[in-house]
Amino acid sequence: MFLDLNMPCKSGTECLKEIREHKNFKHIPVIIYSTSGLKEDIDSIYNNGANGYVRKSRSYKGIQSVLQKLFNINWDEYTPRTKKIVFY
Repeated sequence: MFLDLNMPCKSGTECLKEIREHKNFKHIPVIIYSTSGLKEDIDSIYNNGANGYVRKSRSYKGIQSVLQKLFNINWDEYTPRTKKIVFY
């Protein structure tokens, strides 16, 4: 699942917290997608259970490259506490 960090009615962090609190959705990988590159934002989303962080690319090729990398990750073996994924 991809969430934008800055959504209009609810922040991506708030939505992420709700997803992680629901027993049926805890296992779903959540990637935060944002223009922000602030360390505080990145740390916050990982502290709230995100599996990855992608900074928005300005080019189609950049988006394509990031998506290809994300879709090649074995999410069943990935643990965000041991390896944080941040793509720019």
